[in-house]
Amino acid sequence: MAISGGIKFFKQSKCLFVKDASATATSNNSVAKNLLTSNRFVRWVSSGSNDTTTETITITMPSATIDRLFLVDINLKEFTVKYDVSGTATNFSNITGLSGSKSTISETGYSKDTAYYEFDAVTTTKIYITATKTQVANEEKSIERVYVTEELGTFEGYPQVSKEELVSNINKTKVLSGNLNVQKRLEVFQCSLSFKNYPAIQNDYDILLSLNRRVDSFLIWLCGGKDGNNFSIDRENWKLKNIYNVQVISSLPIKWNKGIYIAGFNGKIKLQQATEV
Repeated sequence: MAISGGIKFFKQSKCLFVKDASATATSNNSVAKNLLTSNRFVRWVSSGSNDTTTETITITMPSATIDRLFLVDINLKEFTVKYDVSGTATNFSNITGLSGSKSTISETGYSKDTAYYEFDAVTTTKIYITATKTQVANEEKSIERVYVTEELGTFEGYPQVSKEELVSNINKTKVLSGNLNVQKRLEVFQCSLSFKNYPAIQNDYDILLSLNRRVDSFLIWLCGGKDGNNFSIDRENWKLKNIYNVQVISSLPIKWNKGIYIAGFNGKIKLQQATEV
């Protein structure tokens, strides 16, 4: 069994720094908290590590139920991930990763920049990550972000995705020479999902309505776990590491083709990157 379906949606990560989660690491512990944000410009990097050194990261969070896990933009080749049960590191069950079914989250030759796992739901307060070898031999180990979450749903069909882009907040000021002083601030992700003559898929319709009604922001993963041969080019915002915390910023007018509910529907929503609160 492999990861299937189209665009995937998840609840906010349960191990956010702003939600009282914390992280410790056996080296470079001072930046371990960088793992607990959606900030693409910070990360945890080991210090003085090589392929004979085992690094351990412990993430502690308020008690949460989880069934999905991301390790985003990593330099890890050999690693394991477990969760805590009464102080004991315990393996997840019924796991599906990007390469298919697994008995445990234990990798010995991982080569992708992002790891994703689906598993039976568990309730826990800690996640343990251990890593020994790196994809680039003997370099420092690194992870940009860790998301532990619950899936909200996966589209079975494929809506048209438009205007999926990282938009910079640009401030332009003309100086005496006539040149421009241009300042670019952090990029913000946005996109639109269009459902034009969309098949009457109950699952997708229900997801669409639930996202529109959500008070909390949520994660969107456009590629849904597909990469490599699934796309003709390595397209920005559709890579494995491109997971964004977003919110619906438009109304959702649903129109049924010719008023006949069995004939499919039309609609469109706009999403924009949102602050995790």
